[in-house]
Amino acid sequence: MTSPSKAWFSLDDFVVIDTETTGLDTAQHAVVAVAAAPGAGAYIGYINPALYDRPPVWDEQARAINGLSDTFLRAQGGSPVSVLTTLRNIIIGRTIVGHNIAFDMAMLRAAAVRCDFYWWSAVADNPIIDTRWADRLRWPAEEGNRHLAQLVDRWLGGRPDWWRPHDAASDALVTRAVWLAQLAWAAQAREWEPNGMTIGAVCRWLATGAK
Repeated sequence: MTSPSKAWFSLDDFVVIDTETTGLDTAQHAVVAVAAAPGAGAYIGYINPALYDRPPVWDEQARAINGLSDTFLRAQGGSPVSVLTTLRNIIIGRTIVGHNIAFDMAMLRAAAVRCDFYWWSAVADNPIIDTRWADRLRWPAEEGNRHLAQLVDRWLGGRPDWWRPHDAASDALVTRAVWLAQLAWAAQAREWEPNGMTIGAVCRWLATGAK
């Protein structure tokens, strides 16, 4: 990845990730789908939860939201180590972007522990950006939890026909579209020149929206 202190970054320096899980508790639940969308293209990996060393439980509300059945995951899901290895190879050296990214990162860390695959140190120092940060900077008076649908409406001017909420790949792609719109706004708002809008500068400024 280009050094943030020397040059304008490229879109390939970023990757948007999204997960679907069996629930919200890292102690009981686990990742069953993960999507990674760098500057171009996308990866979607499904995990058969029965292949975890310590299989998780299902929260039925989570199952109803993401629509992932045991039958589908047995047929389409790979091993946690295989899927997480592919994810690691995609995100190494990239800034990680996501919506409510802290949840995804916590679940991915827990998934690594659950299958005794300790790869997390390879990406522990990656810069992280949450799309909600820029939203707070742009619309500080807006109330609510800044759900992804709200950000899609605000930044994209409406919901794309192709977007399927709570589908990991679709959510990653729409979050990438939101992120690109936020980048364009950040460049204009800060009047960054190409040699000044670095990864470090963007991360530091957008992080102020987390407060």
